[in-house]
Amino acid sequence: MAACGGGSSSSSTTTVETPATPEAPKVPLVFTMSEAGVGPISTHVLFDRDALVEAFAGYDVVDQPGGAEHPGLEVRLDGELLLTIRRSGADPDEIFDVVSYSPRVGTDSEFQQIGQASLGVMDPNFAGCECWDGHAACWWWKSHLWSILDKPCTSDEDRLFDDTEMVFYHANIIGLAWGFDTHYDEDGPTDLMNDAGGADELDGLDDSE
Repeated sequence: MAACGGGSSSSSTTTVETPATPEAPKVPLVFTMSEAGVGPISTHVLFDRDALVEAFAGYDVVDQPGGAEHPGLEVRLDGELLLTIRRSGADPDEIFDVVSYSPRVGTDSEFQQIGQASLGVMDPNFAGCECWDGHAACWWWKSHLWSILDKPCTSDEDRLFDDTEMVFYHANIIGLAWGFDTHYDEDGPTDLMNDAGGADELDGLDDSE
């Protein structure tokens, strides 16, 4: 049965907007890496255990477990590993680099932070990558800063490091490093592979070529 009534009728649809998922609160940074250094470490600081313990007063500075290629010291806060300070193999008095996988360590660049997608392929000063503990670690021309990516690799995958686009495609930054020395190439920054056709040269060739 249908009921009829006089006059006009109207209907409306109410749309309830789903509230946006709140962003997770950002963890306050404890240390910031820059070209000048990280915390009390710079290119003027030597690898001296007692001096480093004193420099990081308020933190736990302990020996890194053995077996590492560049053994060194760990800087911890309430048990959390913040920094690993690695000694140079060529000169035991020098710091080789300072590495962090902690979100409490950042850089002075808004585009180079742990947890972000890598934008290195868009940077004309991009230089290349090495394989660190199974992940690609990439640097920029004459820079002290490195990005460690969630891009798996092995030490013999030279082809991976020659193709910028492959390295950075869907890659996220999982770690940061400050190196005592800068990477310097006499020829300057490498050409971006996507501009130079590197992806096609490497992957577009068939067996006949």
